[in-house]
Amino acid sequence: MIKRFKFRQSFYYGLLVLCLIYIWYLIINLSNRSNSPSVDPISKILDEQGVSANGDDLKFLRKVQCQAVKKPILLYNRIHKTGSTSTAQLIKRNAAKLQYKVLIGSTLQWEVFGSKNNEAIKSDIQYAIKHRRPWQYPRLAYVAHFYYSTFSNLSYTYINMVRNPLDRFISHYYYQRFGDRPADKLLQMQKSSQYNESLQQCFQQQHQGCQWNVMTRFFCGYQHYCHKGNQRALRQAKRNILSSYAVIGLLEQWELSSQLFRKILPDFFTQIHEKIARYKVNKNRKHEKLSTPFIQAFKKANNADYQLYHFIKQLFWARIAKCDLKKA
Repeated sequence: MIKRFKFRQSFYYGLLVLCLIYIWYLIINLSNRSNSPSVDPISKILDEQGVSANGDDLKFLRKVQCQAVKKPILLYNRIHKTGSTSTAQLIKRNAAKLQYKVLIGSTLQWEVFGSKNNEAIKSDIQYAIKHRRPWQYPRLAYVAHFYYSTFSNLSYTYINMVRNPLDRFISHYYYQRFGDRPADKLLQMQKSSQYNESLQQCFQQQHQGCQWNVMTRFFCGYQHYCHKGNQRALRQAKRNILSSYAVIGLLEQWELSSQLFRKILPDFFTQIHEKIARYKVNKNRKHEKLSTPFIQAFKKANNADYQLYHFIKQLFWARIAKCDLKKA
């Protein structure tokens, strides 16, 4: 009897010790978890994509929201060689499913700065709005090559696509000479003195298709300083992006960009079960090998575009994280 009692006593004592050890383990584990820094999804994805941010920039990016934008008018001031043909075709396909009107505007003299061209763009859009038959098409998408503009008494939002500045530049140079362009435009280029220019010569002279800081121009607007690629133009471009653009996609991330369009602008984008190859009208072309000095000179001349591209990539990846979107 006494032996049995001692056995039970030892058993319960051992069980108590085991319970105390387990409780101690749980306390230590929870303490380590609380002391270890939590993983910030914004910081993580920015680091992974090579566009890290810190300080005030990181605080700002953490405030980026994933909310649907509901506006009756969508403006797409498409930039050359950033997947704009593909995006425009995507908008057309979506319009058929979502019942909204699409107007493809004239691209003549898009590069001309000043109030004259700005007013022409505004007139074109206002005409489209007036004649869109709102009882049939309550929403409108306007697509054209034009610099950022503001419109009074209209409820609208912008979208756009961007691309690595050097890749965009190379693509535009070859498109001007060999691309799928209107025959008269291609013939005009072939007859010009610029046709046989090398890519480097075209860059130095800023001839057709070789202008500097083109993406900054499109986001900045028609003000006289917007074509200079200076810090003032860059600041204005960033302000316009933050105030007026619902989404800016990356050509290098087409599938994720398409998902983001659908997430933020559900009234204009839905699932299209077709491959992007259907929309890639302008085929890529092999180009001459570029020297390191040329690439360095290009980056220096297009510094505003590189800074803007970095800024847009940060916004893009922060939004991807907030919306919890994944590559298919």
